[in-house]
Amino acid sequence: MAELTLPGDDNIKWPLRYQIRPSQTRRDPQGNIDNVVATNLAPLEPLEKWWSHKLYRCPNHKPVEVLYSASKITSEALAKQFLDEPILGFDMEWFMWAKPTSCLQEQISLIQLACEDKIGLFHIGLHSGSTPDELIAPSLKKILESPKITKVGVAIMNADGKRLVEYFNIKPQSMFELSHLHRLVTFGPKLPGLVNTKLWALDKQVEEHLGLPLLKEETTRKGNWSKRLNQKQQDYAAADAYAGFMLYHCMNHKRKLMVPSPPLPLYADSYLPFRFPKVFQIRLHSADQTKEYITPEQFWGSAMPAGTVSGATAKRTPKSKRVKNQETNDKPPDAHEKILFERLAQSRRSIAHAAGLKSYIVAHDNVLRDIAKHRPATECALGRIRGIGPEKLAKYGAGWLEIISQFLKDYNLSSNAPVNRRGPAEAVTKTPVSQAPMSVTLSKASRRRPAPNTPSSRDILSSSPPFKTPLSQPPQLHTGLTSLVEGTRIDGQQVREESLGTMSGSKNIKMGQSDELQSPTFSSSSSSNESNSKRKRSPTPTCRTSPRTSPGVLVPVPAQPRPQSLLTPRSRKFHSALTALGRRAATKLKRPLESVVSASTIQLIVASPPRTEEELQRIHGISSFVQACGLAGFDLMKVVSIHAPALS
Repeated sequence: MAELTLPGDDNIKWPLRYQIRPSQTRRDPQGNIDNVVATNLAPLEPLEKWWSHKLYRCPNHKPVEVLYSASKITSEALAKQFLDEPILGFDMEWFMWAKPTSCLQEQISLIQLACEDKIGLFHIGLHSGSTPDELIAPSLKKILESPKITKVGVAIMNADGKRLVEYFNIKPQSMFELSHLHRLVTFGPKLPGLVNTKLWALDKQVEEHLGLPLLKEETTRKGNWSKRLNQKQQDYAAADAYAGFMLYHCMNHKRKLMVPSPPLPLYADSYLPFRFPKVFQIRLHSADQTKEYITPEQFWGSAMPAGTVSGATAKRTPKSKRVKNQETNDKPPDAHEKILFERLAQSRRSIAHAAGLKSYIVAHDNVLRDIAKHRPATECALGRIRGIGPEKLAKYGAGWLEIISQFLKDYNLSSNAPVNRRGPAEAVTKTPVSQAPMSVTLSKASRRRPAPNTPSSRDILSSSPPFKTPLSQPPQLHTGLTSLVEGTRIDGQQVREESLGTMSGSKNIKMGQSDELQSPTFSSSSSSNESNSKRKRSPTPTCRTSPRTSPGVLVPVPAQPRPQSLLTPRSRKFHSALTALGRRAATKLKRPLESVVSASTIQLIVASPPRTEEELQRIHGISSFVQACGLAGFDLMKVVSIHAPALS
């Protein structure tokens, strides 16, 4: 039998006899997997989409055996088969709606144990009795309390272990939390600060380390486990326990190949309570006999220089490139990537739930990780990320860009995505103003401080012959846009995309009005009334961008909100109705109001109430508000039509 490699790691060999053999498996009409040699089938049926214990075979093609017990007597005989196993996958199920006063069979309905070749399902819910001693088989209790048998699982202390202590007076020992090992092999070499006690979902670990997602059906998970189990429930329970066993051996093998190889985490029950723990550094076994443990930061702080990567993922670099890239490799990765990834994942879950889809169909984790790493600021840059095609860009691009924009604003960061400034979609036309003896560019020189003998841009403007009077600074509109000359700002700062949206409408902006409606021209207040013509504006660039980017990148500048004092009583009522709707949606979705709708977006709606869904969608920053209202079950357009002054 050929030796298989771990998913995503070509140099790491699978450490166990039982392996996934997709090229030699198929499903029969009843849905079971047959052991059929691939050459005898023409063709094989599609490979599995979900991870399962049913995919594993030993060298003689024997499948993993699932053993089920519904009485204490058979549970005793079954438990004895696991007494000599040093490591067991461990999980429990219970009736989700059980009350503190419910019977013990509902508090712990099923206990699952798994080793390499078999899985035991101990159905406590069908055992007769009303006390722990009447329900738990002696050998099963011995396994749970044995310090020599390692029980591995996820949330093994605050969920499973807590119920054993609270309801059955069993204090389990040698409880190993898989989330700790996952964080150790994932973040340890580069970000040891993230190797903490925070839990990591079982299905996410399975997908990352075992190569396929773990099926988690809500109807099965929330079923009544104290009653007789159907086949779906048995498969669900068996897969969870077997996943824990396989994950431990897979991740532990990766740990051994890391350079330097860190020690294993301590058993969770040796220093964590049987409840949700506070988040702090996990504890590792110490080679120093005088110390009980060491932390990941202590291990990597003394054992390896900054920038060293693990042996499991390190790749040989040509000698000619090592010196060149040494400075870059020494820089640690951005610690903010994890935070942005969580925000993107939360948005993905909301979208998937609303559309009735699986999360990975909306976007794979790898796509979200690339977005979090590069933080693209424009649709063009977002579309260059692998896995984002035109369809996904059209459906979810605006929402992702808003999340990135808010994240950059919250943490005062800039985009990491390289922008093709000479591309056709992002090119900025720099045409000089006719008969104006000045040159405005976006070169580095224009952003430097002028030399002592070189007149600044202000001097050039104030002494320009075509103007009769010294020119003042470009007037500032309440929309947040400064004056533009053929798409380029005259004050030498970065070009910004005009985002007037529906604010301009069909209104005629005349010269000589208040600053709120003043036209962005170069003439002073004394000469503004003499000219009735307007300068031609350059076409608005097509790429949308986030507010914080490097100089020279197109950026939308949201309109500055009109002060409340300038609103009419009816407009203020409209403003209050929109704000109240945003708060209701935020409360229902358990999200902060700022992530649902910003104050500037509400001001844009109030300033120019949309009459159709199409006009509503053109308002800057509206997509998150529309999406939140849809998820919360509110009709945003109905509220607008009722309270907007222009529509009543």
